[in-house]
Amino acid sequence: MRKKRPVKILTLDTETEGFAGNLKRIAVYDGKKVTYGYTFLDIEPTLIYWYEQGFSVHCYIHNIEFDARFIPEIFDRDRINWNLTKLINGKYAVIACAYYTFHDSARLLGFQSLENLSKDFEVNHEKMDLLTAVNNRDNGKWESLEDYFINCDKDDPIYLEYLGLDVISLYEVLYKFMDLTGILEKDLVSKMSTASVAKFIFKKGFQGHEFITDGQTKTDYEIMTSFKGWAGKKDTKYGITYEEMEKKLRLSYMGGRTEVFIPRLEGHGRHYDINSMYPCVMLKEFPVGSPAYY
Repeated sequence: MRKKRPVKILTLDTETEGFAGNLKRIAVYDGKKVTYGYTFLDIEPTLIYWYEQGFSVHCYIHNIEFDARFIPEIFDRDRINWNLTKLINGKYAVIACAYYTFHDSARLLGFQSLENLSKDFEVNHEKMDLLTAVNNRDNGKWESLEDYFINCDKDDPIYLEYLGLDVISLYEVLYKFMDLTGILEKDLVSKMSTASVAKFIFKKGFQGHEFITDGQTKTDYEIMTSFKGWAGKKDTKYGITYEEMEKKLRLSYMGGRTEVFIPRLEGHGRHYDINSMYPCVMLKEFPVGSPAYY
């Protein structure tokens, strides 16, 4: 059997000529060194290096949909692996290439800014207040960040420091996230969203501690996923029917993002919320139009 490669995590970020301009600089961080470039081809050797060292290379980008537009080389036929590339709601979550894979860290950490994440996670290298830094140096020359991003020198030391802090802080946030949740690198790279991480923790336990209700031999996850035939009148081993069990679960359901949909069904039936996959109440119990129905 072929030996599985250990995981190597890196972080990548791009800077553009203004918020709608072309690529200006790019950087990748491997946990020890920031490598800067002007194009993706300048920093790709770092990714290839870790692959050649025997690692499975996974590179995180915060909001991959934005940055991927400025590194079109990754979609070249000799690089891209469409079979392993994943989308969520029509947007990239994972972009798989021949020797490395890109992941969207925003889908794991929530669509917050990197600045807020670095503060919330209290990492060692927080995102820089760039506009204040360059105006202190340049006597208030810059009217806005947009002005600076468009007109600054590509090799401005503060500009490069800002870019470097971005990839370092993201790297530190990811590892603090793993420390807090107890999830390992090899498991993290197989998860595409906060929902998949939450399910994994519920199934495997939090930092090695399984979720088991007092008096039960199975974990809460095993019990939650063991029931069949929800509309059945047959008794479960817990002394209530499947139908009664379902009603109890409905009463306990809290949180999660659910949207408001008005299904068009003739007669009686069920419909499923496409986001949470949680079944709504039966139409015969709550008629269309009643507050409880929605």
